[in-house]
Amino acid sequence: MPGTPTNWTITRRSESEKPFFVVYEESGSSLDVDFQRDPLRVRYEWVASTEVFANWTTPHGTAIPRDHAETIRKRIELWAYRQGLQVGFVPRSMLQEWDRMAASLRRSRRSSRLTSVVLLLAMILATLVRRRIGLPAVIVGILSLGMLAYSYRPIKGLDPNGSP
Repeated sequence: MPGTPTNWTITRRSESEKPFFVVYEESGSSLDVDFQRDPLRVRYEWVASTEVFANWTTPHGTAIPRDHAETIRKRIELWAYRQGLQVGFVPRSMLQEWDRMAASLRRSRRSSRLTSVVLLLAMILATLVRRRIGLPAVIVGILSLGMLAYSYRPIKGLDPNGSP
């Protein structure tokens, strides 16, 4: 790649093991990439926002060309792989949605394993839709979620402990 610097470093920096961030440095510029635990842990253990590759951290606000941002992302993925880390990059909106769902579950008095399973299935369905998996598979998945949620409704007349 012409014009791509060959002298670059990636350093892991964090106060603890979770979350952590890495600093990518090259030619007087640096980029901080914050990772957090992937709440689903289906494909990755750690995730970061794809939007982090828009601008350098130092010098602040300087745009990163799209093709070079892709090179940086691949370098970080390769570095992480060599460190034994499973990392991925997702849109910021998805990270915010996961945070919102997690906060909602923590607040809910009725959060249960079933709720977690339903949310996991919903996220998997969302991934299938984004990856353009066939519409019949998505419809079957949505119907399955509906049946699962319907079958969990409490039976009237039972006290909260489940005894008649």
